[in-house]
Amino acid sequence: MGGLKKILILLGVIIMITLLFVGCSNESEVKQIIDSFTKDLNDRKFDKLYENISIKSKKVISYEEFTNRYEKIYGSINARDINIKIKEIDKDLKILASMSINTIVGKLDYDNFNINLVKEDDRYKILWDESLILPNMKKGDLVRVETKKATRGKILDRNDEELAIDSNVSSVYIHPEVFNKNKIENIDKVATILDISKEYIEDTIKDKPSSQLVHLLNVSPYENDRINNLKLIEGISIKEEVSRVYKNSEALGNLIGYIGNITKEELEKSKGYSQTSKIGKAGLEQIYEDRLRAIDGVEAYLKRGNEKIEIGKVNQRN
Repeated sequence: MGGLKKILILLGVIIMITLLFVGCSNESEVKQIIDSFTKDLNDRKFDKLYENISIKSKKVISYEEFTNRYEKIYGSINARDINIKIKEIDKDLKILASMSINTIVGKLDYDNFNINLVKEDDRYKILWDESLILPNMKKGDLVRVETKKATRGKILDRNDEELAIDSNVSSVYIHPEVFNKNKIENIDKVATILDISKEYIEDTIKDKPSSQLVHLLNVSPYENDRINNLKLIEGISIKEEVSRVYKNSEALGNLIGYIGNITKEELEKSKGYSQTSKIGKAGLEQIYEDRLRAIDGVEAYLKRGNEKIEIGKVNQRN
C-alpha cells in the first residue's frame, strides 16, 4: 500500500513538472512572437509581419493591402521606437500588453494593447485586425495628419525696423521639359524680366530632371508686371508661398545670415525638427536659431465616417 502511495505521489510530481515545463515553453514561444512582431514593426518589415498572421486574418486582408496600409500610416505619423511589453497571457492565448510609439505628435502610450494568438500547424500566429496598427483603430478608419505652419521670429534692428521676416512671396519655378523647347529664347526673356544673369538660370536648371519643377527665385507678390510677364512664358510656373524675406540684405547680408533646408547631420543632432524643416545656417539666423525657430503645429487623428478621433497633437509655436 505504501509503495502504491509513493508511485502516485511520483506520478503527480511528474505531471506537475510536465505541465510547468509546457507552460514555460508556451510562454517563451509567445514572448518570441511578440518580440518578433515588435522588431518587424521597427524595421518596417511588413512583409515578414504578414507571414506571421493567421490564415483567417489573411482571408480578410491581402498582402498588398496589408503592407501598403502599414507603410502609409506609419510613414504619415513617422512611427518609430516602438516598444511592446507583455503584462498578462491567459490560457486562451489572449495577451494584454502596453505599447509606446514615438511619432510626429510626440510619444503615444497605450496601456491596453490586446494581441490574440492562435495555433496553426504547431506554430503561434497572430489574429490580426486594425487595432494592431494603432490600438484605437477599427476597420474602415483613415489616418489623417494636418499641419499648421508656424511663423519664424523676426530679426529687428535697434529702431525696431524689420531686417528679416516671414512674408508672402511669389515663387518662380521652371518646368525644364516645357521650358527647354525654346530654351535660348525663354532664358533671354526671364533674364530680362527679372534682371538676372542668363548664366544663373542655366546653372539652376542644369542636370535637373526634366519632369521636376525647379525653384528659380522669389519675387515680391506686389511686382504684378513682372509676374504677369513671366506667366506668358511656357514652362514658367508661379506659386504663392511663405518665405524668408531680407531687407537691406546688400549691406547687412553677412550679419543677418540666412536659413536653408536642414541636413541629415543637423537633423540627427537637433530635436523637434523634421526632414522638411528650415534652419539658421549663418549669421544671426544661426546664432539665435533657438529663439527664432518656428515649430509647426501637427494634429494626427482617425477619421471614422464623420467622427474625428484624436491620436495626438503638437501646438504650433511662432
